[in-house]
Amino acid sequence: MDSSSTPQWASLRSDLLFVIAKCLDTCVDLLHFRAVCYSWRASIPLPPKIPSPHPSLKLPFPIFTNLPFNRNSRGHFVLTESTIYSFQPLTSISNTTDTWLVKAEELKSGEVILKDTLSPFPSLCLMEGFPQVLNLLDYRISEIGNAYGLEFLKHGKTSFNRVLTKSDNIKSIFMKKVVVSSSFFKIGDDGLAVMALDMDGNVGVWKMGDEKWTNINDARERSYYVDIIFYNRKFYALDVSGLTVTVDPKNFQIKEIVHGYPSFGFGADRFMYLVESFDDLFRVDKYDFLGGDSPYEHSCDFDVTHPIIFLIYRLNEENHEWVKVDGLEDRVLFLGADSSFSVLANDFPGCKRNCVYFVDGSFLEDYDEHPPYGFFVFKSHAAMRLSKFPSYSKIFYPPPTWLKTNPTLSQR
Repeated sequence: MDSSSTPQWASLRSDLLFVIAKCLDTCVDLLHFRAVCYSWRASIPLPPKIPSPHPSLKLPFPIFTNLPFNRNSRGHFVLTESTIYSFQPLTSISNTTDTWLVKAEELKSGEVILKDTLSPFPSLCLMEGFPQVLNLLDYRISEIGNAYGLEFLKHGKTSFNRVLTKSDNIKSIFMKKVVVSSSFFKIGDDGLAVMALDMDGNVGVWKMGDEKWTNINDARERSYYVDIIFYNRKFYALDVSGLTVTVDPKNFQIKEIVHGYPSFGFGADRFMYLVESFDDLFRVDKYDFLGGDSPYEHSCDFDVTHPIIFLIYRLNEENHEWVKVDGLEDRVLFLGADSSFSVLANDFPGCKRNCVYFVDGSFLEDYDEHPPYGFFVFKSHAAMRLSKFPSYSKIFYPPPTWLKTNPTLSQR
């Protein structure tokens, strides 16, 4: 091939570059796109730097009028956004390619709060010895997902405890989960819609321009929703019975797509999650056999520390059913309190394939040194405390040595 037939990427028209840039989903992707060459960087502006909470969004309060504090509280909600990043060192600073996952929230002040990857709380494990400055040119960085929350503001002040941070003026009402139709980076002409799930299983939705929240009513006498997600341009809400509904973010039309079903596993507590994995939507059922026998034999070589079983189902929306799957192959699922996500193990060295990472309250006793995480291996049907297996836990903690030893950190 002669030089005349080689594509001249640097000569692409600005209007085409702009169309391509609009298709990029994350701020990091856009920065990578601009870094290709000077002409691309000159054609595409830097992405807007939007702090958390979003400075211009005011969401009505309350969501659910039956909560006891609503009667005397006056104010509004603001929306917070945290981003889950993956870091991999370039070969110039480390001979390892292991992945490190971290969740961060950047405040208006410029302060960054590092959080436990699978919870909404600041990470006690990462605070000690973490470098004050990172040279991002030394790492291969990807955005894996986002987590959202609602903060209540009253007369310019806050009135509900959020979490322990260096900035003790940050407060919020704790919702079980909040999901949105767009990240702060991608809010466009259609605006933004928000779905919130409270600790009592109630679901409310709101879109920009609305003066109040709309409560989801599926016409049943009693609903108890356990998880929500935004997937394939729709909100999904999962009830404890297995009933699954979609909600259109534009008109809030509700559609039942899967009926409820009886619970599996006598003597087990069940916890249910919705996880997007590439083009699929999974329902993950976690069964905790408290004092009971698991239906599976644990043939794993590791010590089993907790009687937990996971069952996974893939949504077949056309047939209105959840279809059981036997494993995840190369996929890895992460089940968080405020956000769940999925990666491919081949793309993220250090992740164990065909497994689920999860949070479990029974692992809280060593929380000062390790987050209360476990992982479940489908091949052996075994759940284990992650802190007992450093080769698998290092994707979360402690901070990798190449963050601390990089000589450029103190110079940037």
